[in-house]
Amino acid sequence: MASTGAGQVDAYLAHLPEPQRTTLTALRATLRALLPTADEAIKYAMPALLIRGKAIAGYAGFAQHCSYFPHSSGVLHLAGDLLDDYATSKGGLRFPPDRPLPRPILKRLIRLRLDELAAVQNGVRVDCADNGAVTAEGRMREGLLH
Repeated sequence: MASTGAGQVDAYLAHLPEPQRTTLTALRATLRALLPTADEAIKYAMPALLIRGKAIAGYAGFAQHCSYFPHSSGVLHLAGDLLDDYATSKGGLRFPPDRPLPRPILKRLIRLRLDELAAVQNGVRVDCADNGAVTAEGRMREGLLH
């Protein structure tokens, strides 16, 4: 379940120790610049940016690292060697607590996630521009508009 609102994200960040707080605040600013129309929420106990209720980018601070979550294990796989310098798990990307992820990496991860939403064959398909602005939306069944 998601709790919406920038205020809840502010509260999440305020409770983090340094340097995680500063690093994730900078990450948040970059994500907001890349996805200016996205909504902010706390989803799965971490800040996330959502488009039409679908999580596009999430992030969290931990004792020894920070993490980025594309809310899709396929995104990290598709990113390939772009992430060679980072530790990854099935659903997350770990990075040092004192160094935000570079903008080009974030931009690529976001585009991969948006492409997934645009490839839905059964369910709600959402096409988005690079900045997250919705360009088309519709219900799909077996790859056809329904």
